[in-house]
Amino acid sequence: MADAIPGPGFPSADDGGVRLVPLAPAALHAIDVGDGDVADGLTGAAWPRPLVAPPLVGEHLAFLADRLATEGPGSGWWNWAIVAGDPGWTRGMIGLGGPPGEDAAVEIGYSLYPESRGQGFATAALRMVVAIALARPGVRVARVTAGLDNVDSIRVAERAGMAPAGVRAGPGGASVMVLEAIGRAFAAEAVRRS
Repeated sequence: MADAIPGPGFPSADDGGVRLVPLAPAALHAIDVGDGDVADGLTGAAWPRPLVAPPLVGEHLAFLADRLATEGPGSGWWNWAIVAGDPGWTRGMIGLGGPPGEDAAVEIGYSLYPESRGQGFATAALRMVVAIALARPGVRVARVTAGLDNVDSIRVAERAGMAPAGVRAGPGGASVMVLEAIGRAFAAEAVRRS
């Protein structure tokens, strides 16, 4: 289990109902190959059977595991299992798409298993990851993009405290909504909401 926890600089988080469990390269690999027993053991969370990654995540798992293994936990290629309930069911995954860019922004992606949607898990997880991201040196903006027709994802980001920042071309040229949380403004809003 030496590869179970990614290492120093890779935070976990818990808001009292939703937990973020760090995913090390070995856990990402287990999810990629559908080995639920290994994924359970490495994360301490219960993964669905048969184990398949949440929608839109599977095609990226090998790349993410390789980046994290090659560049280390300080690189910013952080991924978490979104865990809630008893015995700690995995509801989905959320992650940072690497270190901040020249604009001091980090991209966040998330996906839930269909049966876990609409229960607040993504909103809670996104709120925690935005706070983690904005606490990192060199990060001023946390960003999410969602297809213009993905109203549910846009609402999740808005409920997590992010604000629309425009529309841009996404993968394949389709337009996507850009939602952002900016360091001090997000922190001030989080304090006001609590």
